[in-house]
Amino acid sequence: MDPATGPAVPRAAGSRALAALGACTLAVLGACDRDAPQPAARIATAEVAGTVLSVAVPSGRRAVAIPAGLVLGLEKAGARRRIDAMTLELGRDAAGVSFDQVRGTGAAAIRYGVVRSPGGSGGDEVTLVAERRCADAIVTLHFATQVEEPEAPDLEAAFAVLAGARCSSGR
Repeated sequence: MDPATGPAVPRAAGSRALAALGACTLAVLGACDRDAPQPAARIATAEVAGTVLSVAVPSGRRAVAIPAGLVLGLEKAGARRRIDAMTLELGRDAAGVSFDQVRGTGAAAIRYGVVRSPGGSGGDEVTLVAERRCADAIVTLHFATQVEEPEAPDLEAAFAVLAGARCSSGR
């Protein structure tokens, strides 16, 4: 284990479905062409209470397992002064944010709320808390970033990670 980055997160071995999911997530973001060959997505997994959470790790991020799920941090976070943290956890944890908005419908629906707080030199702090059903579990995403006024935060990558999360029985 590297003390600076925490425990390594294993890749899902031979998971073509998750690799395809990563390519589709990139396609949703407009970063690739569905017909072009896609690089294999880096897949991170974490097991929480018998449920395996699997996500495609976006380019420029690294995954670290935590007891409740995964943290997707920036690979070069040390050089940044702005907050940029993405955490996926199995279970509900709204952290004081009310889910007053919905993206999608039915089983794919993502309920979410966004809070913007005055910030310092890095700009206003924007926190997205979102959740969606994933098999028999709920996956909650916490994403915090900073933006200068009057900019709007770019939340699409966070929504894509949550939409692409997969859950399965670990046993």
